[in-house]
Amino acid sequence: MTQQFSDKSDVYSFGVVLLELLTSRQPIEHGKYIVREVRTALDKAGMAALQPLLDPLVQVVPIQDVERFLDLALRCVEEKGVNRPTMNEVVKELEALTANSNLKTQAIVNSQKPWTEDIFEDDIEPENATGSFQYSGGYRPHGPEPK
Repeated sequence: MTQQFSDKSDVYSFGVVLLELLTSRQPIEHGKYIVREVRTALDKAGMAALQPLLDPLVQVVPIQDVERFLDLALRCVEEKGVNRPTMNEVVKELEALTANSNLKTQAIVNSQKPWTEDIFEDDIEPENATGSFQYSGGYRPHGPEPK
């Protein structure tokens, strides 16, 4: 808002990216701002109201992990910079969330081949990929597709 960039403005931007990851939506979509949409849904009826906004793949993650991730994202996008965490704090919380989550274990157990094989198989389209990474397809960037 002030057109002054700082470490705290970077944290805000990163918080927006975290919300993009949760929702598979662009920061501004159809004139609606992702931060306002998420906060409005939560204020209206908590996590239940947020469910329609979440990426379908996020909905299979344990709710307590989603809540922790969401809490971190919302603290990053606090209106006042002094209320936002530092990037060091953000990184530590993300590491703690990853370490405490069983997502890594689930991904390893569920994958049928190493993740590196998926990277180099150019002929596989994302919607047909069979590796451990599943893309919901919810986020579509504007502009021409790279060749």
